[in-house]
Amino acid sequence: MDYSNEEYQSDLTNPDMPHIKTRDRFQSFYDQCAQGPAKDIQYFAQRMDWIVFGPQARIIELGCCSGHNVVEWLTRYPDVHVKAVDVSQGFIDETRRRVEAAGMGDRVLYHTGFIEDLTGTYTDVVLTETLEHVQDPLPVLRVAWSMVDEGGSLWITVPSIRVGTYSHVRGINPQELQELLLDVGVKLSQVKVLDKVSDPGTIFSTRCLAVKD
Repeated sequence: MDYSNEEYQSDLTNPDMPHIKTRDRFQSFYDQCAQGPAKDIQYFAQRMDWIVFGPQARIIELGCCSGHNVVEWLTRYPDVHVKAVDVSQGFIDETRRRVEAAGMGDRVLYHTGFIEDLTGTYTDVVLTETLEHVQDPLPVLRVAWSMVDEGGSLWITVPSIRVGTYSHVRGINPQELQELLLDVGVKLSQVKVLDKVSDPGTIFSTRCLAVKD
């Protein structure tokens, strides 16, 4: 799809959110996004440090953006492997650049494409600051939960309200997230954490940990 930076800038401020209407425009939108300041995003400890992995975890991050989380996890956990997924090849390229600069490329696989099309199973499936961007959170959550191994974990953080440009399509508060999880087959007994926490300097975030027993 021929999609210009001018169209991208227009979509950022358009409440009709045309970039989520088709897959081609959605992917083009994030290809443009990857060429801007988003590629320089760093690890946000206040938002991420509650996520903890076990020994030899097999992690998939759905919406890896510029790879800031991937590099942090590889550094903290020397025996984990990560699959980094993003709809934008630009973000995958930036993630690869960061990982290779850190000398840890042998523990990462990369995939460019839509979350909704994925298969496979992992000990830890991570959706951090992703659900506010996707075209429809329900099929994304359905696939994410299907990929969690028995005894594995689904980790989620998402803004509780929509803020900023229209790259943020929505916010999802804890009650809304609980309803979505129930729709994709997560039992209430499997939800170990579901709350709203202060996100310093920005907004309240919803966070969730669901464990598949």
